[in-house]
Amino acid sequence: MPYCCVPRCKSSSKQRTPGISFHEIQSDPELRAKWLKVISRDDWTTNTTSCYSTLCSRHFGSSDFKESCEIRKLKKDAVPSSFEDYPPYLQLPKKRERSEASVRKREAAAPVKPGHQETLLKLLLTKFFRPIFTNFALKATDKHDVAKLFEIMPLSRKTLKL
Repeated sequence: MPYCCVPRCKSSSKQRTPGISFHEIQSDPELRAKWLKVISRDDWTTNTTSCYSTLCSRHFGSSDFKESCEIRKLKKDAVPSSFEDYPPYLQLPKKRERSEASVRKREAAAPVKPGHQETLLKLLLTKFFRPIFTNFALKATDKHDVAKLFEIMPLSRKTLKL
């Protein structure tokens, strides 16, 4: 008689609830470890569970099952994810969505790709530095200093957030 080994779940084959199926804990060591982690049973390790340890279908999403099967079968990489009866401290943390502002901030702070550095430098030269320097008569030494500035710029990329 299979029953669900998830704490606080009362599903068993005695109840004969329609649509509920039972699935053995995976034998693959990696998947087995994932299953046992999400089940949150302190008294179980990967070696102490038996082939009679089963979970009911209530703990899986609809996408975890193979389609077009007469008998309900799990996909090979399925991991239980639905634990409504668990207290909040045992629930899996839900992934929060990023706000639009944080997405824009993240995109703006992204480093400049190597192919775009030259384009950015040319843009800085033509749009930013040229108007500044056209107002002044540059001596030969000043031009040399400007050339040094452009050699240093790639090194200071983190400071300039380019």
